[in-house]
Amino acid sequence: MTTNLFLLIVLAFPGDPPAIAISSHIDLVEINHYHDYQGRPVFDQLIYYNWDSNARRYNVAAWRLLKDDSQVPIRNPESGAYSATWFDGKSLRTIHADRRMETWTQHDPENRERVYRAKGQRPDFARPSRELP
Repeated sequence: MTTNLFLLIVLAFPGDPPAIAISSHIDLVEINHYHDYQGRPVFDQLIYYNWDSNARRYNVAAWRLLKDDSQVPIRNPESGAYSATWFDGKSLRTIHADRRMETWTQHDPENRERVYRAKGQRPDFARPSRELP
């Protein structure tokens, strides 16, 4: 999150600011463009993975529909890592990723990953301790 954005949030909520800024780290983020079998776009999504050293594979931790360009992780030239900050519901969410890839598929990779880990077994991202009023 940029310093200016953080300052804007703090100034917008005088006193004890609400717990809306959430930061998470992920090993890999996939920007997936899912198309039907005629090649028409169906939806764009972000799939977040963490490395499982026991299984020696990336497992899906969470996913979000790509609704806004602010969700697309941008590379930090100094660290080489990627990050994105956007409003996820009423919370301001920042995701930091070590790696990023972009795919165009005619299947839903997130759905196929449910064979390895059901949606209810995924860690997902932290929820805020409270929401905006």
